[in-house]
Amino acid sequence: MENMGNVSGIDTCASERQKVGTTVAYYSEMKERNSNIEYQNSNICQEKNTFIKITQLEIMQSNANTLWIKLALLSFAFLGGMGYNLDNSTRSIYTGYATNSYATHSLLSTIQVVNAVIGVTSQIVFARLSDYFGRLKLLFTALILHIMGTIIESQAKNVQTYAADSVFWFAGYTGISLMMLLIMSDFSTLKWRLLFQYAPSLPFVIITWVVGDMANASNPVLKWSWDIGMWAFITPLSLPPLIILLFYIRFKSSKTEEWKALL
Repeated sequence: MENMGNVSGIDTCASERQKVGTTVAYYSEMKERNSNIEYQNSNICQEKNTFIKITQLEIMQSNANTLWIKLALLSFAFLGGMGYNLDNSTRSIYTGYATNSYATHSLLSTIQVVNAVIGVTSQIVFARLSDYFGRLKLLFTALILHIMGTIIESQAKNVQTYAADSVFWFAGYTGISLMMLLIMSDFSTLKWRLLFQYAPSLPFVIITWVVGDMANASNPVLKWSWDIGMWAFITPLSLPPLIILLFYIRFKSSKTEEWKALL
């Protein structure tokens, strides 16, 4: 009888363990299922938001299909390209004077390599996020990075700080140039796309001949800090005409029935 009691107790414990194991497996399965559902819902929301952004962009394209808007886009893109491309051309000169003032001119190549790496990686990030958040938001983000990096870079007291701050500046520069390329591509037809894409780069025809004289006239040996810092407000001042035009196109598009149906 005692043995039968022990066997019965063992069976009861085994049964309870089996129930506990079944309950744990059930809750684990439910947790995994809920996690999959949340992941699917997140993907659906992301795809929906991307679809809305792309549809809004198509509506803006249809409302920007007039001659004066096309000419304004080309002109303002040329003006904006003059600002940030001239900054980039002179910055490479001023960086040499900056590293020389720190007595670490040999690290100039290191800064250039860091900028090249940041330029490649930031292109991927900006290109991916631009479809989700929109071109204008990413353009503003890149502009903020550019201003922040320029201001801090101009006040750097050693080459380590200068190199770290150049990361923000070059990420901003890369973001601005990429957003300009995408914006001009968005608002052009296939026939004229090459002209629109190269509009921000056309200022290099002028920059090539004036950048040397500008650098010499600014006395970078003694004033390289100011020569860099002044681009914190020159570059942003070259972009408002294009930004205002894009806001106008967006405002005009928001009055259409197609736009309202997306909200």
